[in-house]
Amino acid sequence: MKKIFILVMVLLLAAGIAACKAKVEETPDPTASPSATATPVDSTESPDPTVSPAETESPTPEPTPEPPKEKVFILPDESTRPWAVSIDNQGDIPFPQGGLSDAQLVYELPVEGGVTRYLAVFWEADVDLIGPVRSARDYMLDCFVPHDAILVHVGGSPQALSDIQKNSNIDYLNAMINASSIFEELTSDPKNWQDTYTTGEKISDFVTSKGISQATDVSILPQYNDKMAKATEGLDTNIINITYNPDSVCAYIYDTEKMLYYRNRNGTSHIDRNTDKPFAVANIIIQKVDSRIIDGDSEGRLEVDMVGSGEGYFISGGKSLDITWEKTGRFEATKYYDLDGKEIVLNPGNTWVQVTIASTMILIM
Repeated sequence: MKKIFILVMVLLLAAGIAACKAKVEETPDPTASPSATATPVDSTESPDPTVSPAETESPTPEPTPEPPKEKVFILPDESTRPWAVSIDNQGDIPFPQGGLSDAQLVYELPVEGGVTRYLAVFWEADVDLIGPVRSARDYMLDCFVPHDAILVHVGGSPQALSDIQKNSNIDYLNAMINASSIFEELTSDPKNWQDTYTTGEKISDFVTSKGISQATDVSILPQYNDKMAKATEGLDTNIINITYNPDSVCAYIYDTEKMLYYRNRNGTSHIDRNTDKPFAVANIIIQKVDSRIIDGDSEGRLEVDMVGSGEGYFISGGKSLDITWEKTGRFEATKYYDLDGKEIVLNPGNTWVQVTIASTMILIM
């Protein structure tokens, strides 16, 4: 029995020594270098100890794109001849038109059939697509000739073409006669006469190539405020609605923060093709005129009395003023006066002149 007990103690002691030895072998030597404690790797993939570990490259951040800058309004330059473009506004096919938001001055004029047409006047060439370009009417001359502007158009009424030919001082770029190269069709539909466009660059290059003078000594520009100003007199005006006929309606809605009127065409925001965004107007002039259908005209074209005097409204900066207008000769400038006889002062920005006739319904509120 005693021998068995001694044998068991010897075996237990041997096992304890073996366990302690194993622990000592697994304990890292505190004096060893860090490489001695590294986890073993497969001998076929041993790293080259002379090569530094590759650094992890941080991904290069993409530059944040700058938001598109809003175009700064450029006041008309008295020493530069502008160009005036006849732009279509019949039905939905020409919508959205191009370039209207860049024009410093736009006339909306009644034409035959109860619809309207725009005459957009530009004092700079940095304009993308402009159009659809359409034919001229004779009373457009009353609007652009006083500015010594160059007319850009596609044909015209018999009255307009006759008047242009009679006046040798009028320079014109007519797609039907002398300037087809500056126009392009946006569609391939031969029946679509409402898809003809040009650009500011093409107009400018053509004028330069033909040696047409781009300087003028005409000085008829209105006075502008140094900055946006709200009139102290007049009615608060947030909405203007002008109905030439049920299919030709325009409206303006006031933005009190920007002090501008956003334009609406036939019940939807007026979009410019070049920006695909609505555009706003700083100054609105409503000019009431007399008109009648030309006797014997097969198309029912209008005779519009742009010479003489009449009444109207001036809307800007959230206010509407009753005004009068006066034009002493066909190629003289139209002047606009408040009821005290002082010529109106425009806010810096684009101006739309809404030429209205007796059948036009006007709502200002």
